Amino acid sequence: MSVSYTRLAGFGRTRKNLLLWGSASLWLGADHLLSVKTWGFREEYRRLYFADIQAISARRTNRWIVYASVSGVLLAALVVTALVLEGLPEARAGLLGLAVVPAVVLAVNLALGPTCLTTVTTAVQTEDLGAVNRVRKLERVLERVRPLIWAAQRTPPPSLPGSG
Repeated sequence: MSVSYTRLAGFGRTRKNLLLWGSASLWLGADHLLSVKTWGFREEYRRLYFADIQAISARRTNRWIVYASVSGVLLAALVVTALVLEGLPEARAGLLGLAVVPAVVLAVNLALGPTCLTTVTTAVQTEDLGAVNRVRKLERVLERVRPLIWAAQRTPPPSLPGSG
């Protein structure tokens, strides 16, 4: 029996312990979500059935502000140092070339938007979804998953205030 999956979110970071960091992805199956976490040569799979999901919760983090601050300070330091080196055109060019890296990191981080920590709660576990680590990504995932959860649990979507 073959099960096909659709990738919902990928390239998230997850942490096993203080020293062991890995990657995370989230996949959509016919009746469940599949959370995949990888640490080196080890992979961990968790099936989260739509009928069992009690809550999907997220909280915003300041991680994106920290990333932006660090890359912005590094960018400013390289540019200021390059501007101070008047008599050394090769060093100036090298520093400005090196400044491209934090500039790209800063631009990509700002384009991706605010960060968040997302968890799925069932009756027996709370699973961290490391792949859903940005607010926009969370909104896209919820847009796809909510109707499937409501259908599996046979509960109608909540009515919005003022809609009827």
